[in-house]
Amino acid sequence: LGDNQLSGDFLSRVVSFLPNLRYLYVPFNNITGHVPLSLTNSTQLQVLDLSSNAFTGKIPSQFCSSSSASLEKLLLSNNYLAGTVPSELGNCKKLRTIDLSFNNLVGSIPSEIWTLPDLSDMVMWANNLTGEIPEDICIHGGNLQTLILNDNVINGTIPQSIANCTNLIWVTLSNNRLTGEIPSGIGNLINLAILQLGNNSLTGAIPPEIGKCRSLIWLDV
Repeated sequence: LGDNQLSGDFLSRVVSFLPNLRYLYVPFNNITGHVPLSLTNSTQLQVLDLSSNAFTGKIPSQFCSSSSASLEKLLLSNNYLAGTVPSELGNCKKLRTIDLSFNNLVGSIPSEIWTLPDLSDMVMWANNLTGEIPEDICIHGGNLQTLILNDNVINGTIPQSIANCTNLIWVTLSNNRLTGEIPSGIGNLINLAILQLGNNSLTGAIPPEIGKCRSLIWLDV
């Protein structure tokens, strides 16, 4: 149903009464209002794509009300969502992709999300997110492939533990308030193709270990 001119409350009136629904794609429409809580009735939902609409309000925490939640992809980018990123999303242990970019979200990214075991894509750029990247990132595994958090208000340092994220392909942290040095452990990221760290307050030398990133095609520091 993507890329149409759909509007109205059909998500609440129709879709929410489909308990066996697994994939819902309605991006690039004109759907307004809050993300319907009744969508949580679709307990088999694996992919929810509501991006590029005009949703307002907060992100419902009820999508992940239990550890048995089936959600694997949550795509809510390019709306008008506000409030914080709910920590309850960490209950969706199967969650692989989160894209909340281009909204009005505030606060820090909950630790429960950083530690999701199968998370491969964390995309939350162009919000007003604060806080720090945790020091224990990827400490339980290096499944993370995409980390795009540019154009926020994230502070602190780039943690040394980013060296554990050995599957990273794309890292964009530009236009934040990061300080400190660029970790030499980035040289461990042999699959890294894009590294963007510009417009922060980083100091020190560019570590020569970055030269080990043989897949690198875009470097912006």
